[in-house]
Amino acid sequence: DYIEGVVPYKAGCVSVALGGSLGMSCVQNEPFYTSQNVSVLDFDDNVSLEAKLFLTTLIMNECKYKYVAFGRELNTHIRNDFSLYLPATPDGAPDWEFMERFMKKYYQGRPKTKIKFRRIPLEIHKWKEFRVGDLFEIKRGLCSDASSLDDGNDLYYIGAKKDDNGVISKVAYDNSLISKGNCIACICDGAGSVGYATYQDKNFIGTVNLRLLYHEKLTTESALFIVPVLDCERVKYSFGRKWRTHLEDTIIKLPADSKGSPDWKFMENYIKSLPYSDKI
Repeated sequence: DYIEGVVPYKAGCVSVALGGSLGMSCVQNEPFYTSQNVSVLDFDDNVSLEAKLFLTTLIMNECKYKYVAFGRELNTHIRNDFSLYLPATPDGAPDWEFMERFMKKYYQGRPKTKIKFRRIPLEIHKWKEFRVGDLFEIKRGLCSDASSLDDGNDLYYIGAKKDDNGVISKVAYDNSLISKGNCIACICDGAGSVGYATYQDKNFIGTVNLRLLYHEKLTTESALFIVPVLDCERVKYSFGRKWRTHLEDTIIKLPADSKGSPDWKFMENYIKSLPYSDKI
């Protein structure tokens, strides 16, 4: 809903996360509000959606290794010396038309969804605290030596990687190293990835740097609700303060039912209410 007296940013702007998923850049297709830890880039009306998508990819790649929370903060550079290499016209201006043509060659348009958005209030102030170790059965990944894995097309090898849902490669079946699917894999070590979580729906082989969260009521949708909640905790952990040491005692807030237990059905229904949830 619109906030009285507060003018939203206009549709078509690009939001750049200055913390959390640092550098994450998105084209906003509707008017929006944002927090103080997000930078907003505005454009002339002649800059197309495709050109903006080209730009957001470059921004995210630029931020991937150059900026880090509590170290080299993006918010101190975004307005001052943050720069990108872009295609340019002969007079030195950004070549927005080239970017648009390039993206149209590969970008086939927005996927379609049959889900009509239903606004379900989250009411976060009513959520309850849960200790991760009390809520989930915690197991560890079983692979300590990736070189021992044979190339194949049987299973995903999941590691300390936040991109591509943690997938490093596909490998041959090895029964002694398999972890069961339908779990949340918490990355407890790894440069730039510690503190992130992914959802694994199928059986996989996971590195020992993963801690795997299991619950009998966990579904794809409820897991996708919980993963970003867990990701909010990542700012507390680094190479000095390992997540695997503190994961059991980590406190997260979740929707709760009348008995004070996690409201698994609410979490599932909330995700199902979102556009494109039929594409999961």
